[in-house]
Amino acid sequence: MTKVTLASLIEVGLSPRSIFNLALGVNVGSAIWVSTVGGLIMYKHLPKPYFGQIQAKLLPEYFKMVAGLSALMLGIHFKLGSSLHGSCNGCRDSTYVIRYLLGTMTLSSLINLFYVGPKTTEIMFARHKLEASEGSKSDGKDTSDNMKSLNKQFSTFHAISSGLNMFGFLVPSIFLGLWTGEYGLF
Repeated sequence: MTKVTLASLIEVGLSPRSIFNLALGVNVGSAIWVSTVGGLIMYKHLPKPYFGQIQAKLLPEYFKMVAGLSALMLGIHFKLGSSLHGSCNGCRDSTYVIRYLLGTMTLSSLINLFYVGPKTTEIMFARHKLEASEGSKSDGKDTSDNMKSLNKQFSTFHAISSGLNMFGFLVPSIFLGLWTGEYGLF
């Protein structure tokens, strides 16, 4: 039996595998919280402008974190390589699958951070400004043509952002967690 010491705990805590697994756990947990529980609660209980202001501050930090952690995991995987367990049914290309998933997670988060997210936020604030100047709501019956145009743009960019987060980040993260749980990482 291995004796547990402070030094052994530090060694385990700083090992690349531990860092990888911790980063994966933080990514999955954050994505589930931001995308479902936290986001839905704020949406239901805050006035739309306040919800938008919070999301405008929260989401860039979220995308920075998950992009950084995904890139860290990809770097760890490149550095350590991969050897498969026998239980993987001989699928020798799993290294590429894992790297593809990690690359997808990183890239989708960076796209959301640097382009889609800011564009969505810009359109959202334009809607809020137009609502204030027109004294109307973006989802009201008698919306102006300008508001209809902004609504369409916002819906498009919001759908792209949500899709990138869900299918480019969250689904691969969960799959990666299931994969490494079954076959191990290296």
